[in-house]
Amino acid sequence: MKPRMYYDDAAWEKSEEMSEAWIAQFTDLDILRKLGRFLFRYNTSSTAGAIMFPEEKVRNEVAIMRYILDQTSIPVPFVLHWGTRKDGPLDPELGPFIIMEYMDHHTNMYDVLNTPGRSRAYRRILDPDFDEDELERL
Repeated sequence: MKPRMYYDDAAWEKSEEMSEAWIAQFTDLDILRKLGRFLFRYNTSSTAGAIMFPEEKVRNEVAIMRYILDQTSIPVPFVLHWGTRKDGPLDPELGPFIIMEYMDHHTNMYDVLNTPGRSRAYRRILDPDFDEDELERL
């Protein structure tokens, strides 16, 4: 299977810079306290991450999760609350967010589809020998 699109290393590096800057702000105790008070209202586990086009991604993820929940029997975490960066508890704004139920899992597709033997320390690459039927099923 040939890759459909070549990697854009400049975009990847810019994304990494944005991600590292976003994560670095969590060393500020004032931000941690505000965020902790905000998340405490939901009494659930949560994880955070940084991505490109976050407002669109969050809006699309919530819409897709609701659609899947309404139209299929596929297990989807329940969205407790979501919002744009303006809806969050921090000033300056932290970014858009989704607070959802935790779903127990044993692995993720990223690891399943990775080229065997490729270290997690490096960007994962789709295994070129991965079965296309299995890929379609996933």
